[in-house]
Amino acid sequence: MKQIPKVIIKDYLIFSIGLFLMIVTLEPFNTRDFIKTTPHAYLWFGLEAISFFLIFMLCEVVTTWRFHLPCDYSMPREYQIRRLLHIFIPCIVLNALFDGEFFSIVSNGWSGWRTIWFDEQGQFSLYCIMCDLMEALFVGSFLLAYMLFVTHLRMQKYVISELQEINSALETEQNYLKPQAEGASSKITISSYRNDTLIVDPQDILYIESMGNYLNVEYFDDSELRQKRLRSTLKDIEDMLAPYPYIFRIHRAFMVNINYITQISGNAAGYKVELFSTDKILPVSKSNVSIFKEKIKKHSI
Repeated sequence: MKQIPKVIIKDYLIFSIGLFLMIVTLEPFNTRDFIKTTPHAYLWFGLEAISFFLIFMLCEVVTTWRFHLPCDYSMPREYQIRRLLHIFIPCIVLNALFDGEFFSIVSNGWSGWRTIWFDEQGQFSLYCIMCDLMEALFVGSFLLAYMLFVTHLRMQKYVISELQEINSALETEQNYLKPQAEGASSKITISSYRNDTLIVDPQDILYIESMGNYLNVEYFDDSELRQKRLRSTLKDIEDMLAPYPYIFRIHRAFMVNINYITQISGNAAGYKVELFSTDKILPVSKSNVSIFKEKIKKHSI
């Protein structure tokens, strides 16, 4: 069952309190006149802040359960933005509708609930409605900026924590320093469109790079790093190496042997892979991040 993290509830509570303090100190949107003419004005502002908090929580609940976009800082940036927009847009509309009516009722009694829709002459006024929408947009923009900021920080924190865990597992494994299992050697022949071939043990392949219509294969031969250029596609060699799960694609242009990964770095925007015996750093594309993490964790168990 999807859960709303306590930290999100705390965020909305902090924002609502901050909104209350901003209103009573800066007095935007003609609130100074309201304070002068309305008894217990600050109490009403406090109730408004509580209502904002409830609206935020309502939008969070709907986004989590109805649109299936729960808070998950392991998800990519595009997911986070889409999720926040599902919260942000309803917040603007609901705040615009509620805030105007709330203060109209406070100022004019229950009979004044319609005053947000009409001007002083009693005529329907689109301008009055737009003013309320602009005020709600102002509040919602602060909420969106705040949530984008904290989301970015938490995504970074999640990535750092995950990288530490993965790199710790890699250090424990040290696969590239281990001798191959007896009888594990099984050489394959990688063919080229030009009838050029490479006979190699898959365990000796360091990485494969696609370079247009060519492939550059980096591999070990008697502990010496060599390279071979073949006229072929990464898709063809990916199918050939399918029985060897420790070699897999991490990018549209790269396949890597997990046994030779020495370090993984990066941030919320993506990962980078450092390899044994070479200074070349390989990128991990966003579409391959999930399977990359799954492969690393399974391999380290």
